Amino acid sequence: MKSKLKRVYLISGLPGTGKSTLANLLVDAHNILAQDSAVRFEADQFFIDDEGQYKWDPAQIKNAHRWCQDMFWKALSADTPVVVVANTFTREDHKDPYREMAHQWAYEVVEISMDTQHLHTAEALAQRTVHGVPLDTIRNMHHTQLLSQSYSGRLANGA
Repeated sequence: MKSKLKRVYLISGLPGTGKSTLANLLVDAHNILAQDSAVRFEADQFFIDDEGQYKWDPAQIKNAHRWCQDMFWKALSADTPVVVVANTFTREDHKDPYREMAHQWAYEVVEISMDTQHLHTAEALAQRTVHGVPLDTIRNMHHTQLLSQSYSGRLANGA
């Protein structure tokens, strides 16, 4: 008997790198082609009001991430075959709660990092984002990600 698919996709990248687009494609592929039940969550969904308008509020970012983790937990506990999370994850440890929950529920974890080498500037990312994330916020995320990558690279090289 074939075992039931239990997979989590964690998609990371700065605003404007295509995380939401890829998340939607993965969900559609599993729902239509593989005939699995798949769902996606992003902290950005917390900022969508009842009329479908995106209302970014930086004071609510912790609540948005808490909501995303809660929805993720509910999907895993409901034994949803495929769960996709697309967030900036500017630091690797931001993925840890998702990794831990997935491990607890015996899900395979696939991590995808969106390549931003062709989008070197925060300005280019700001032009691409569909969520209206302010340029200053993207600049801060871009800086944090670069610092994190630099630090991770030094650790990997034993420095």
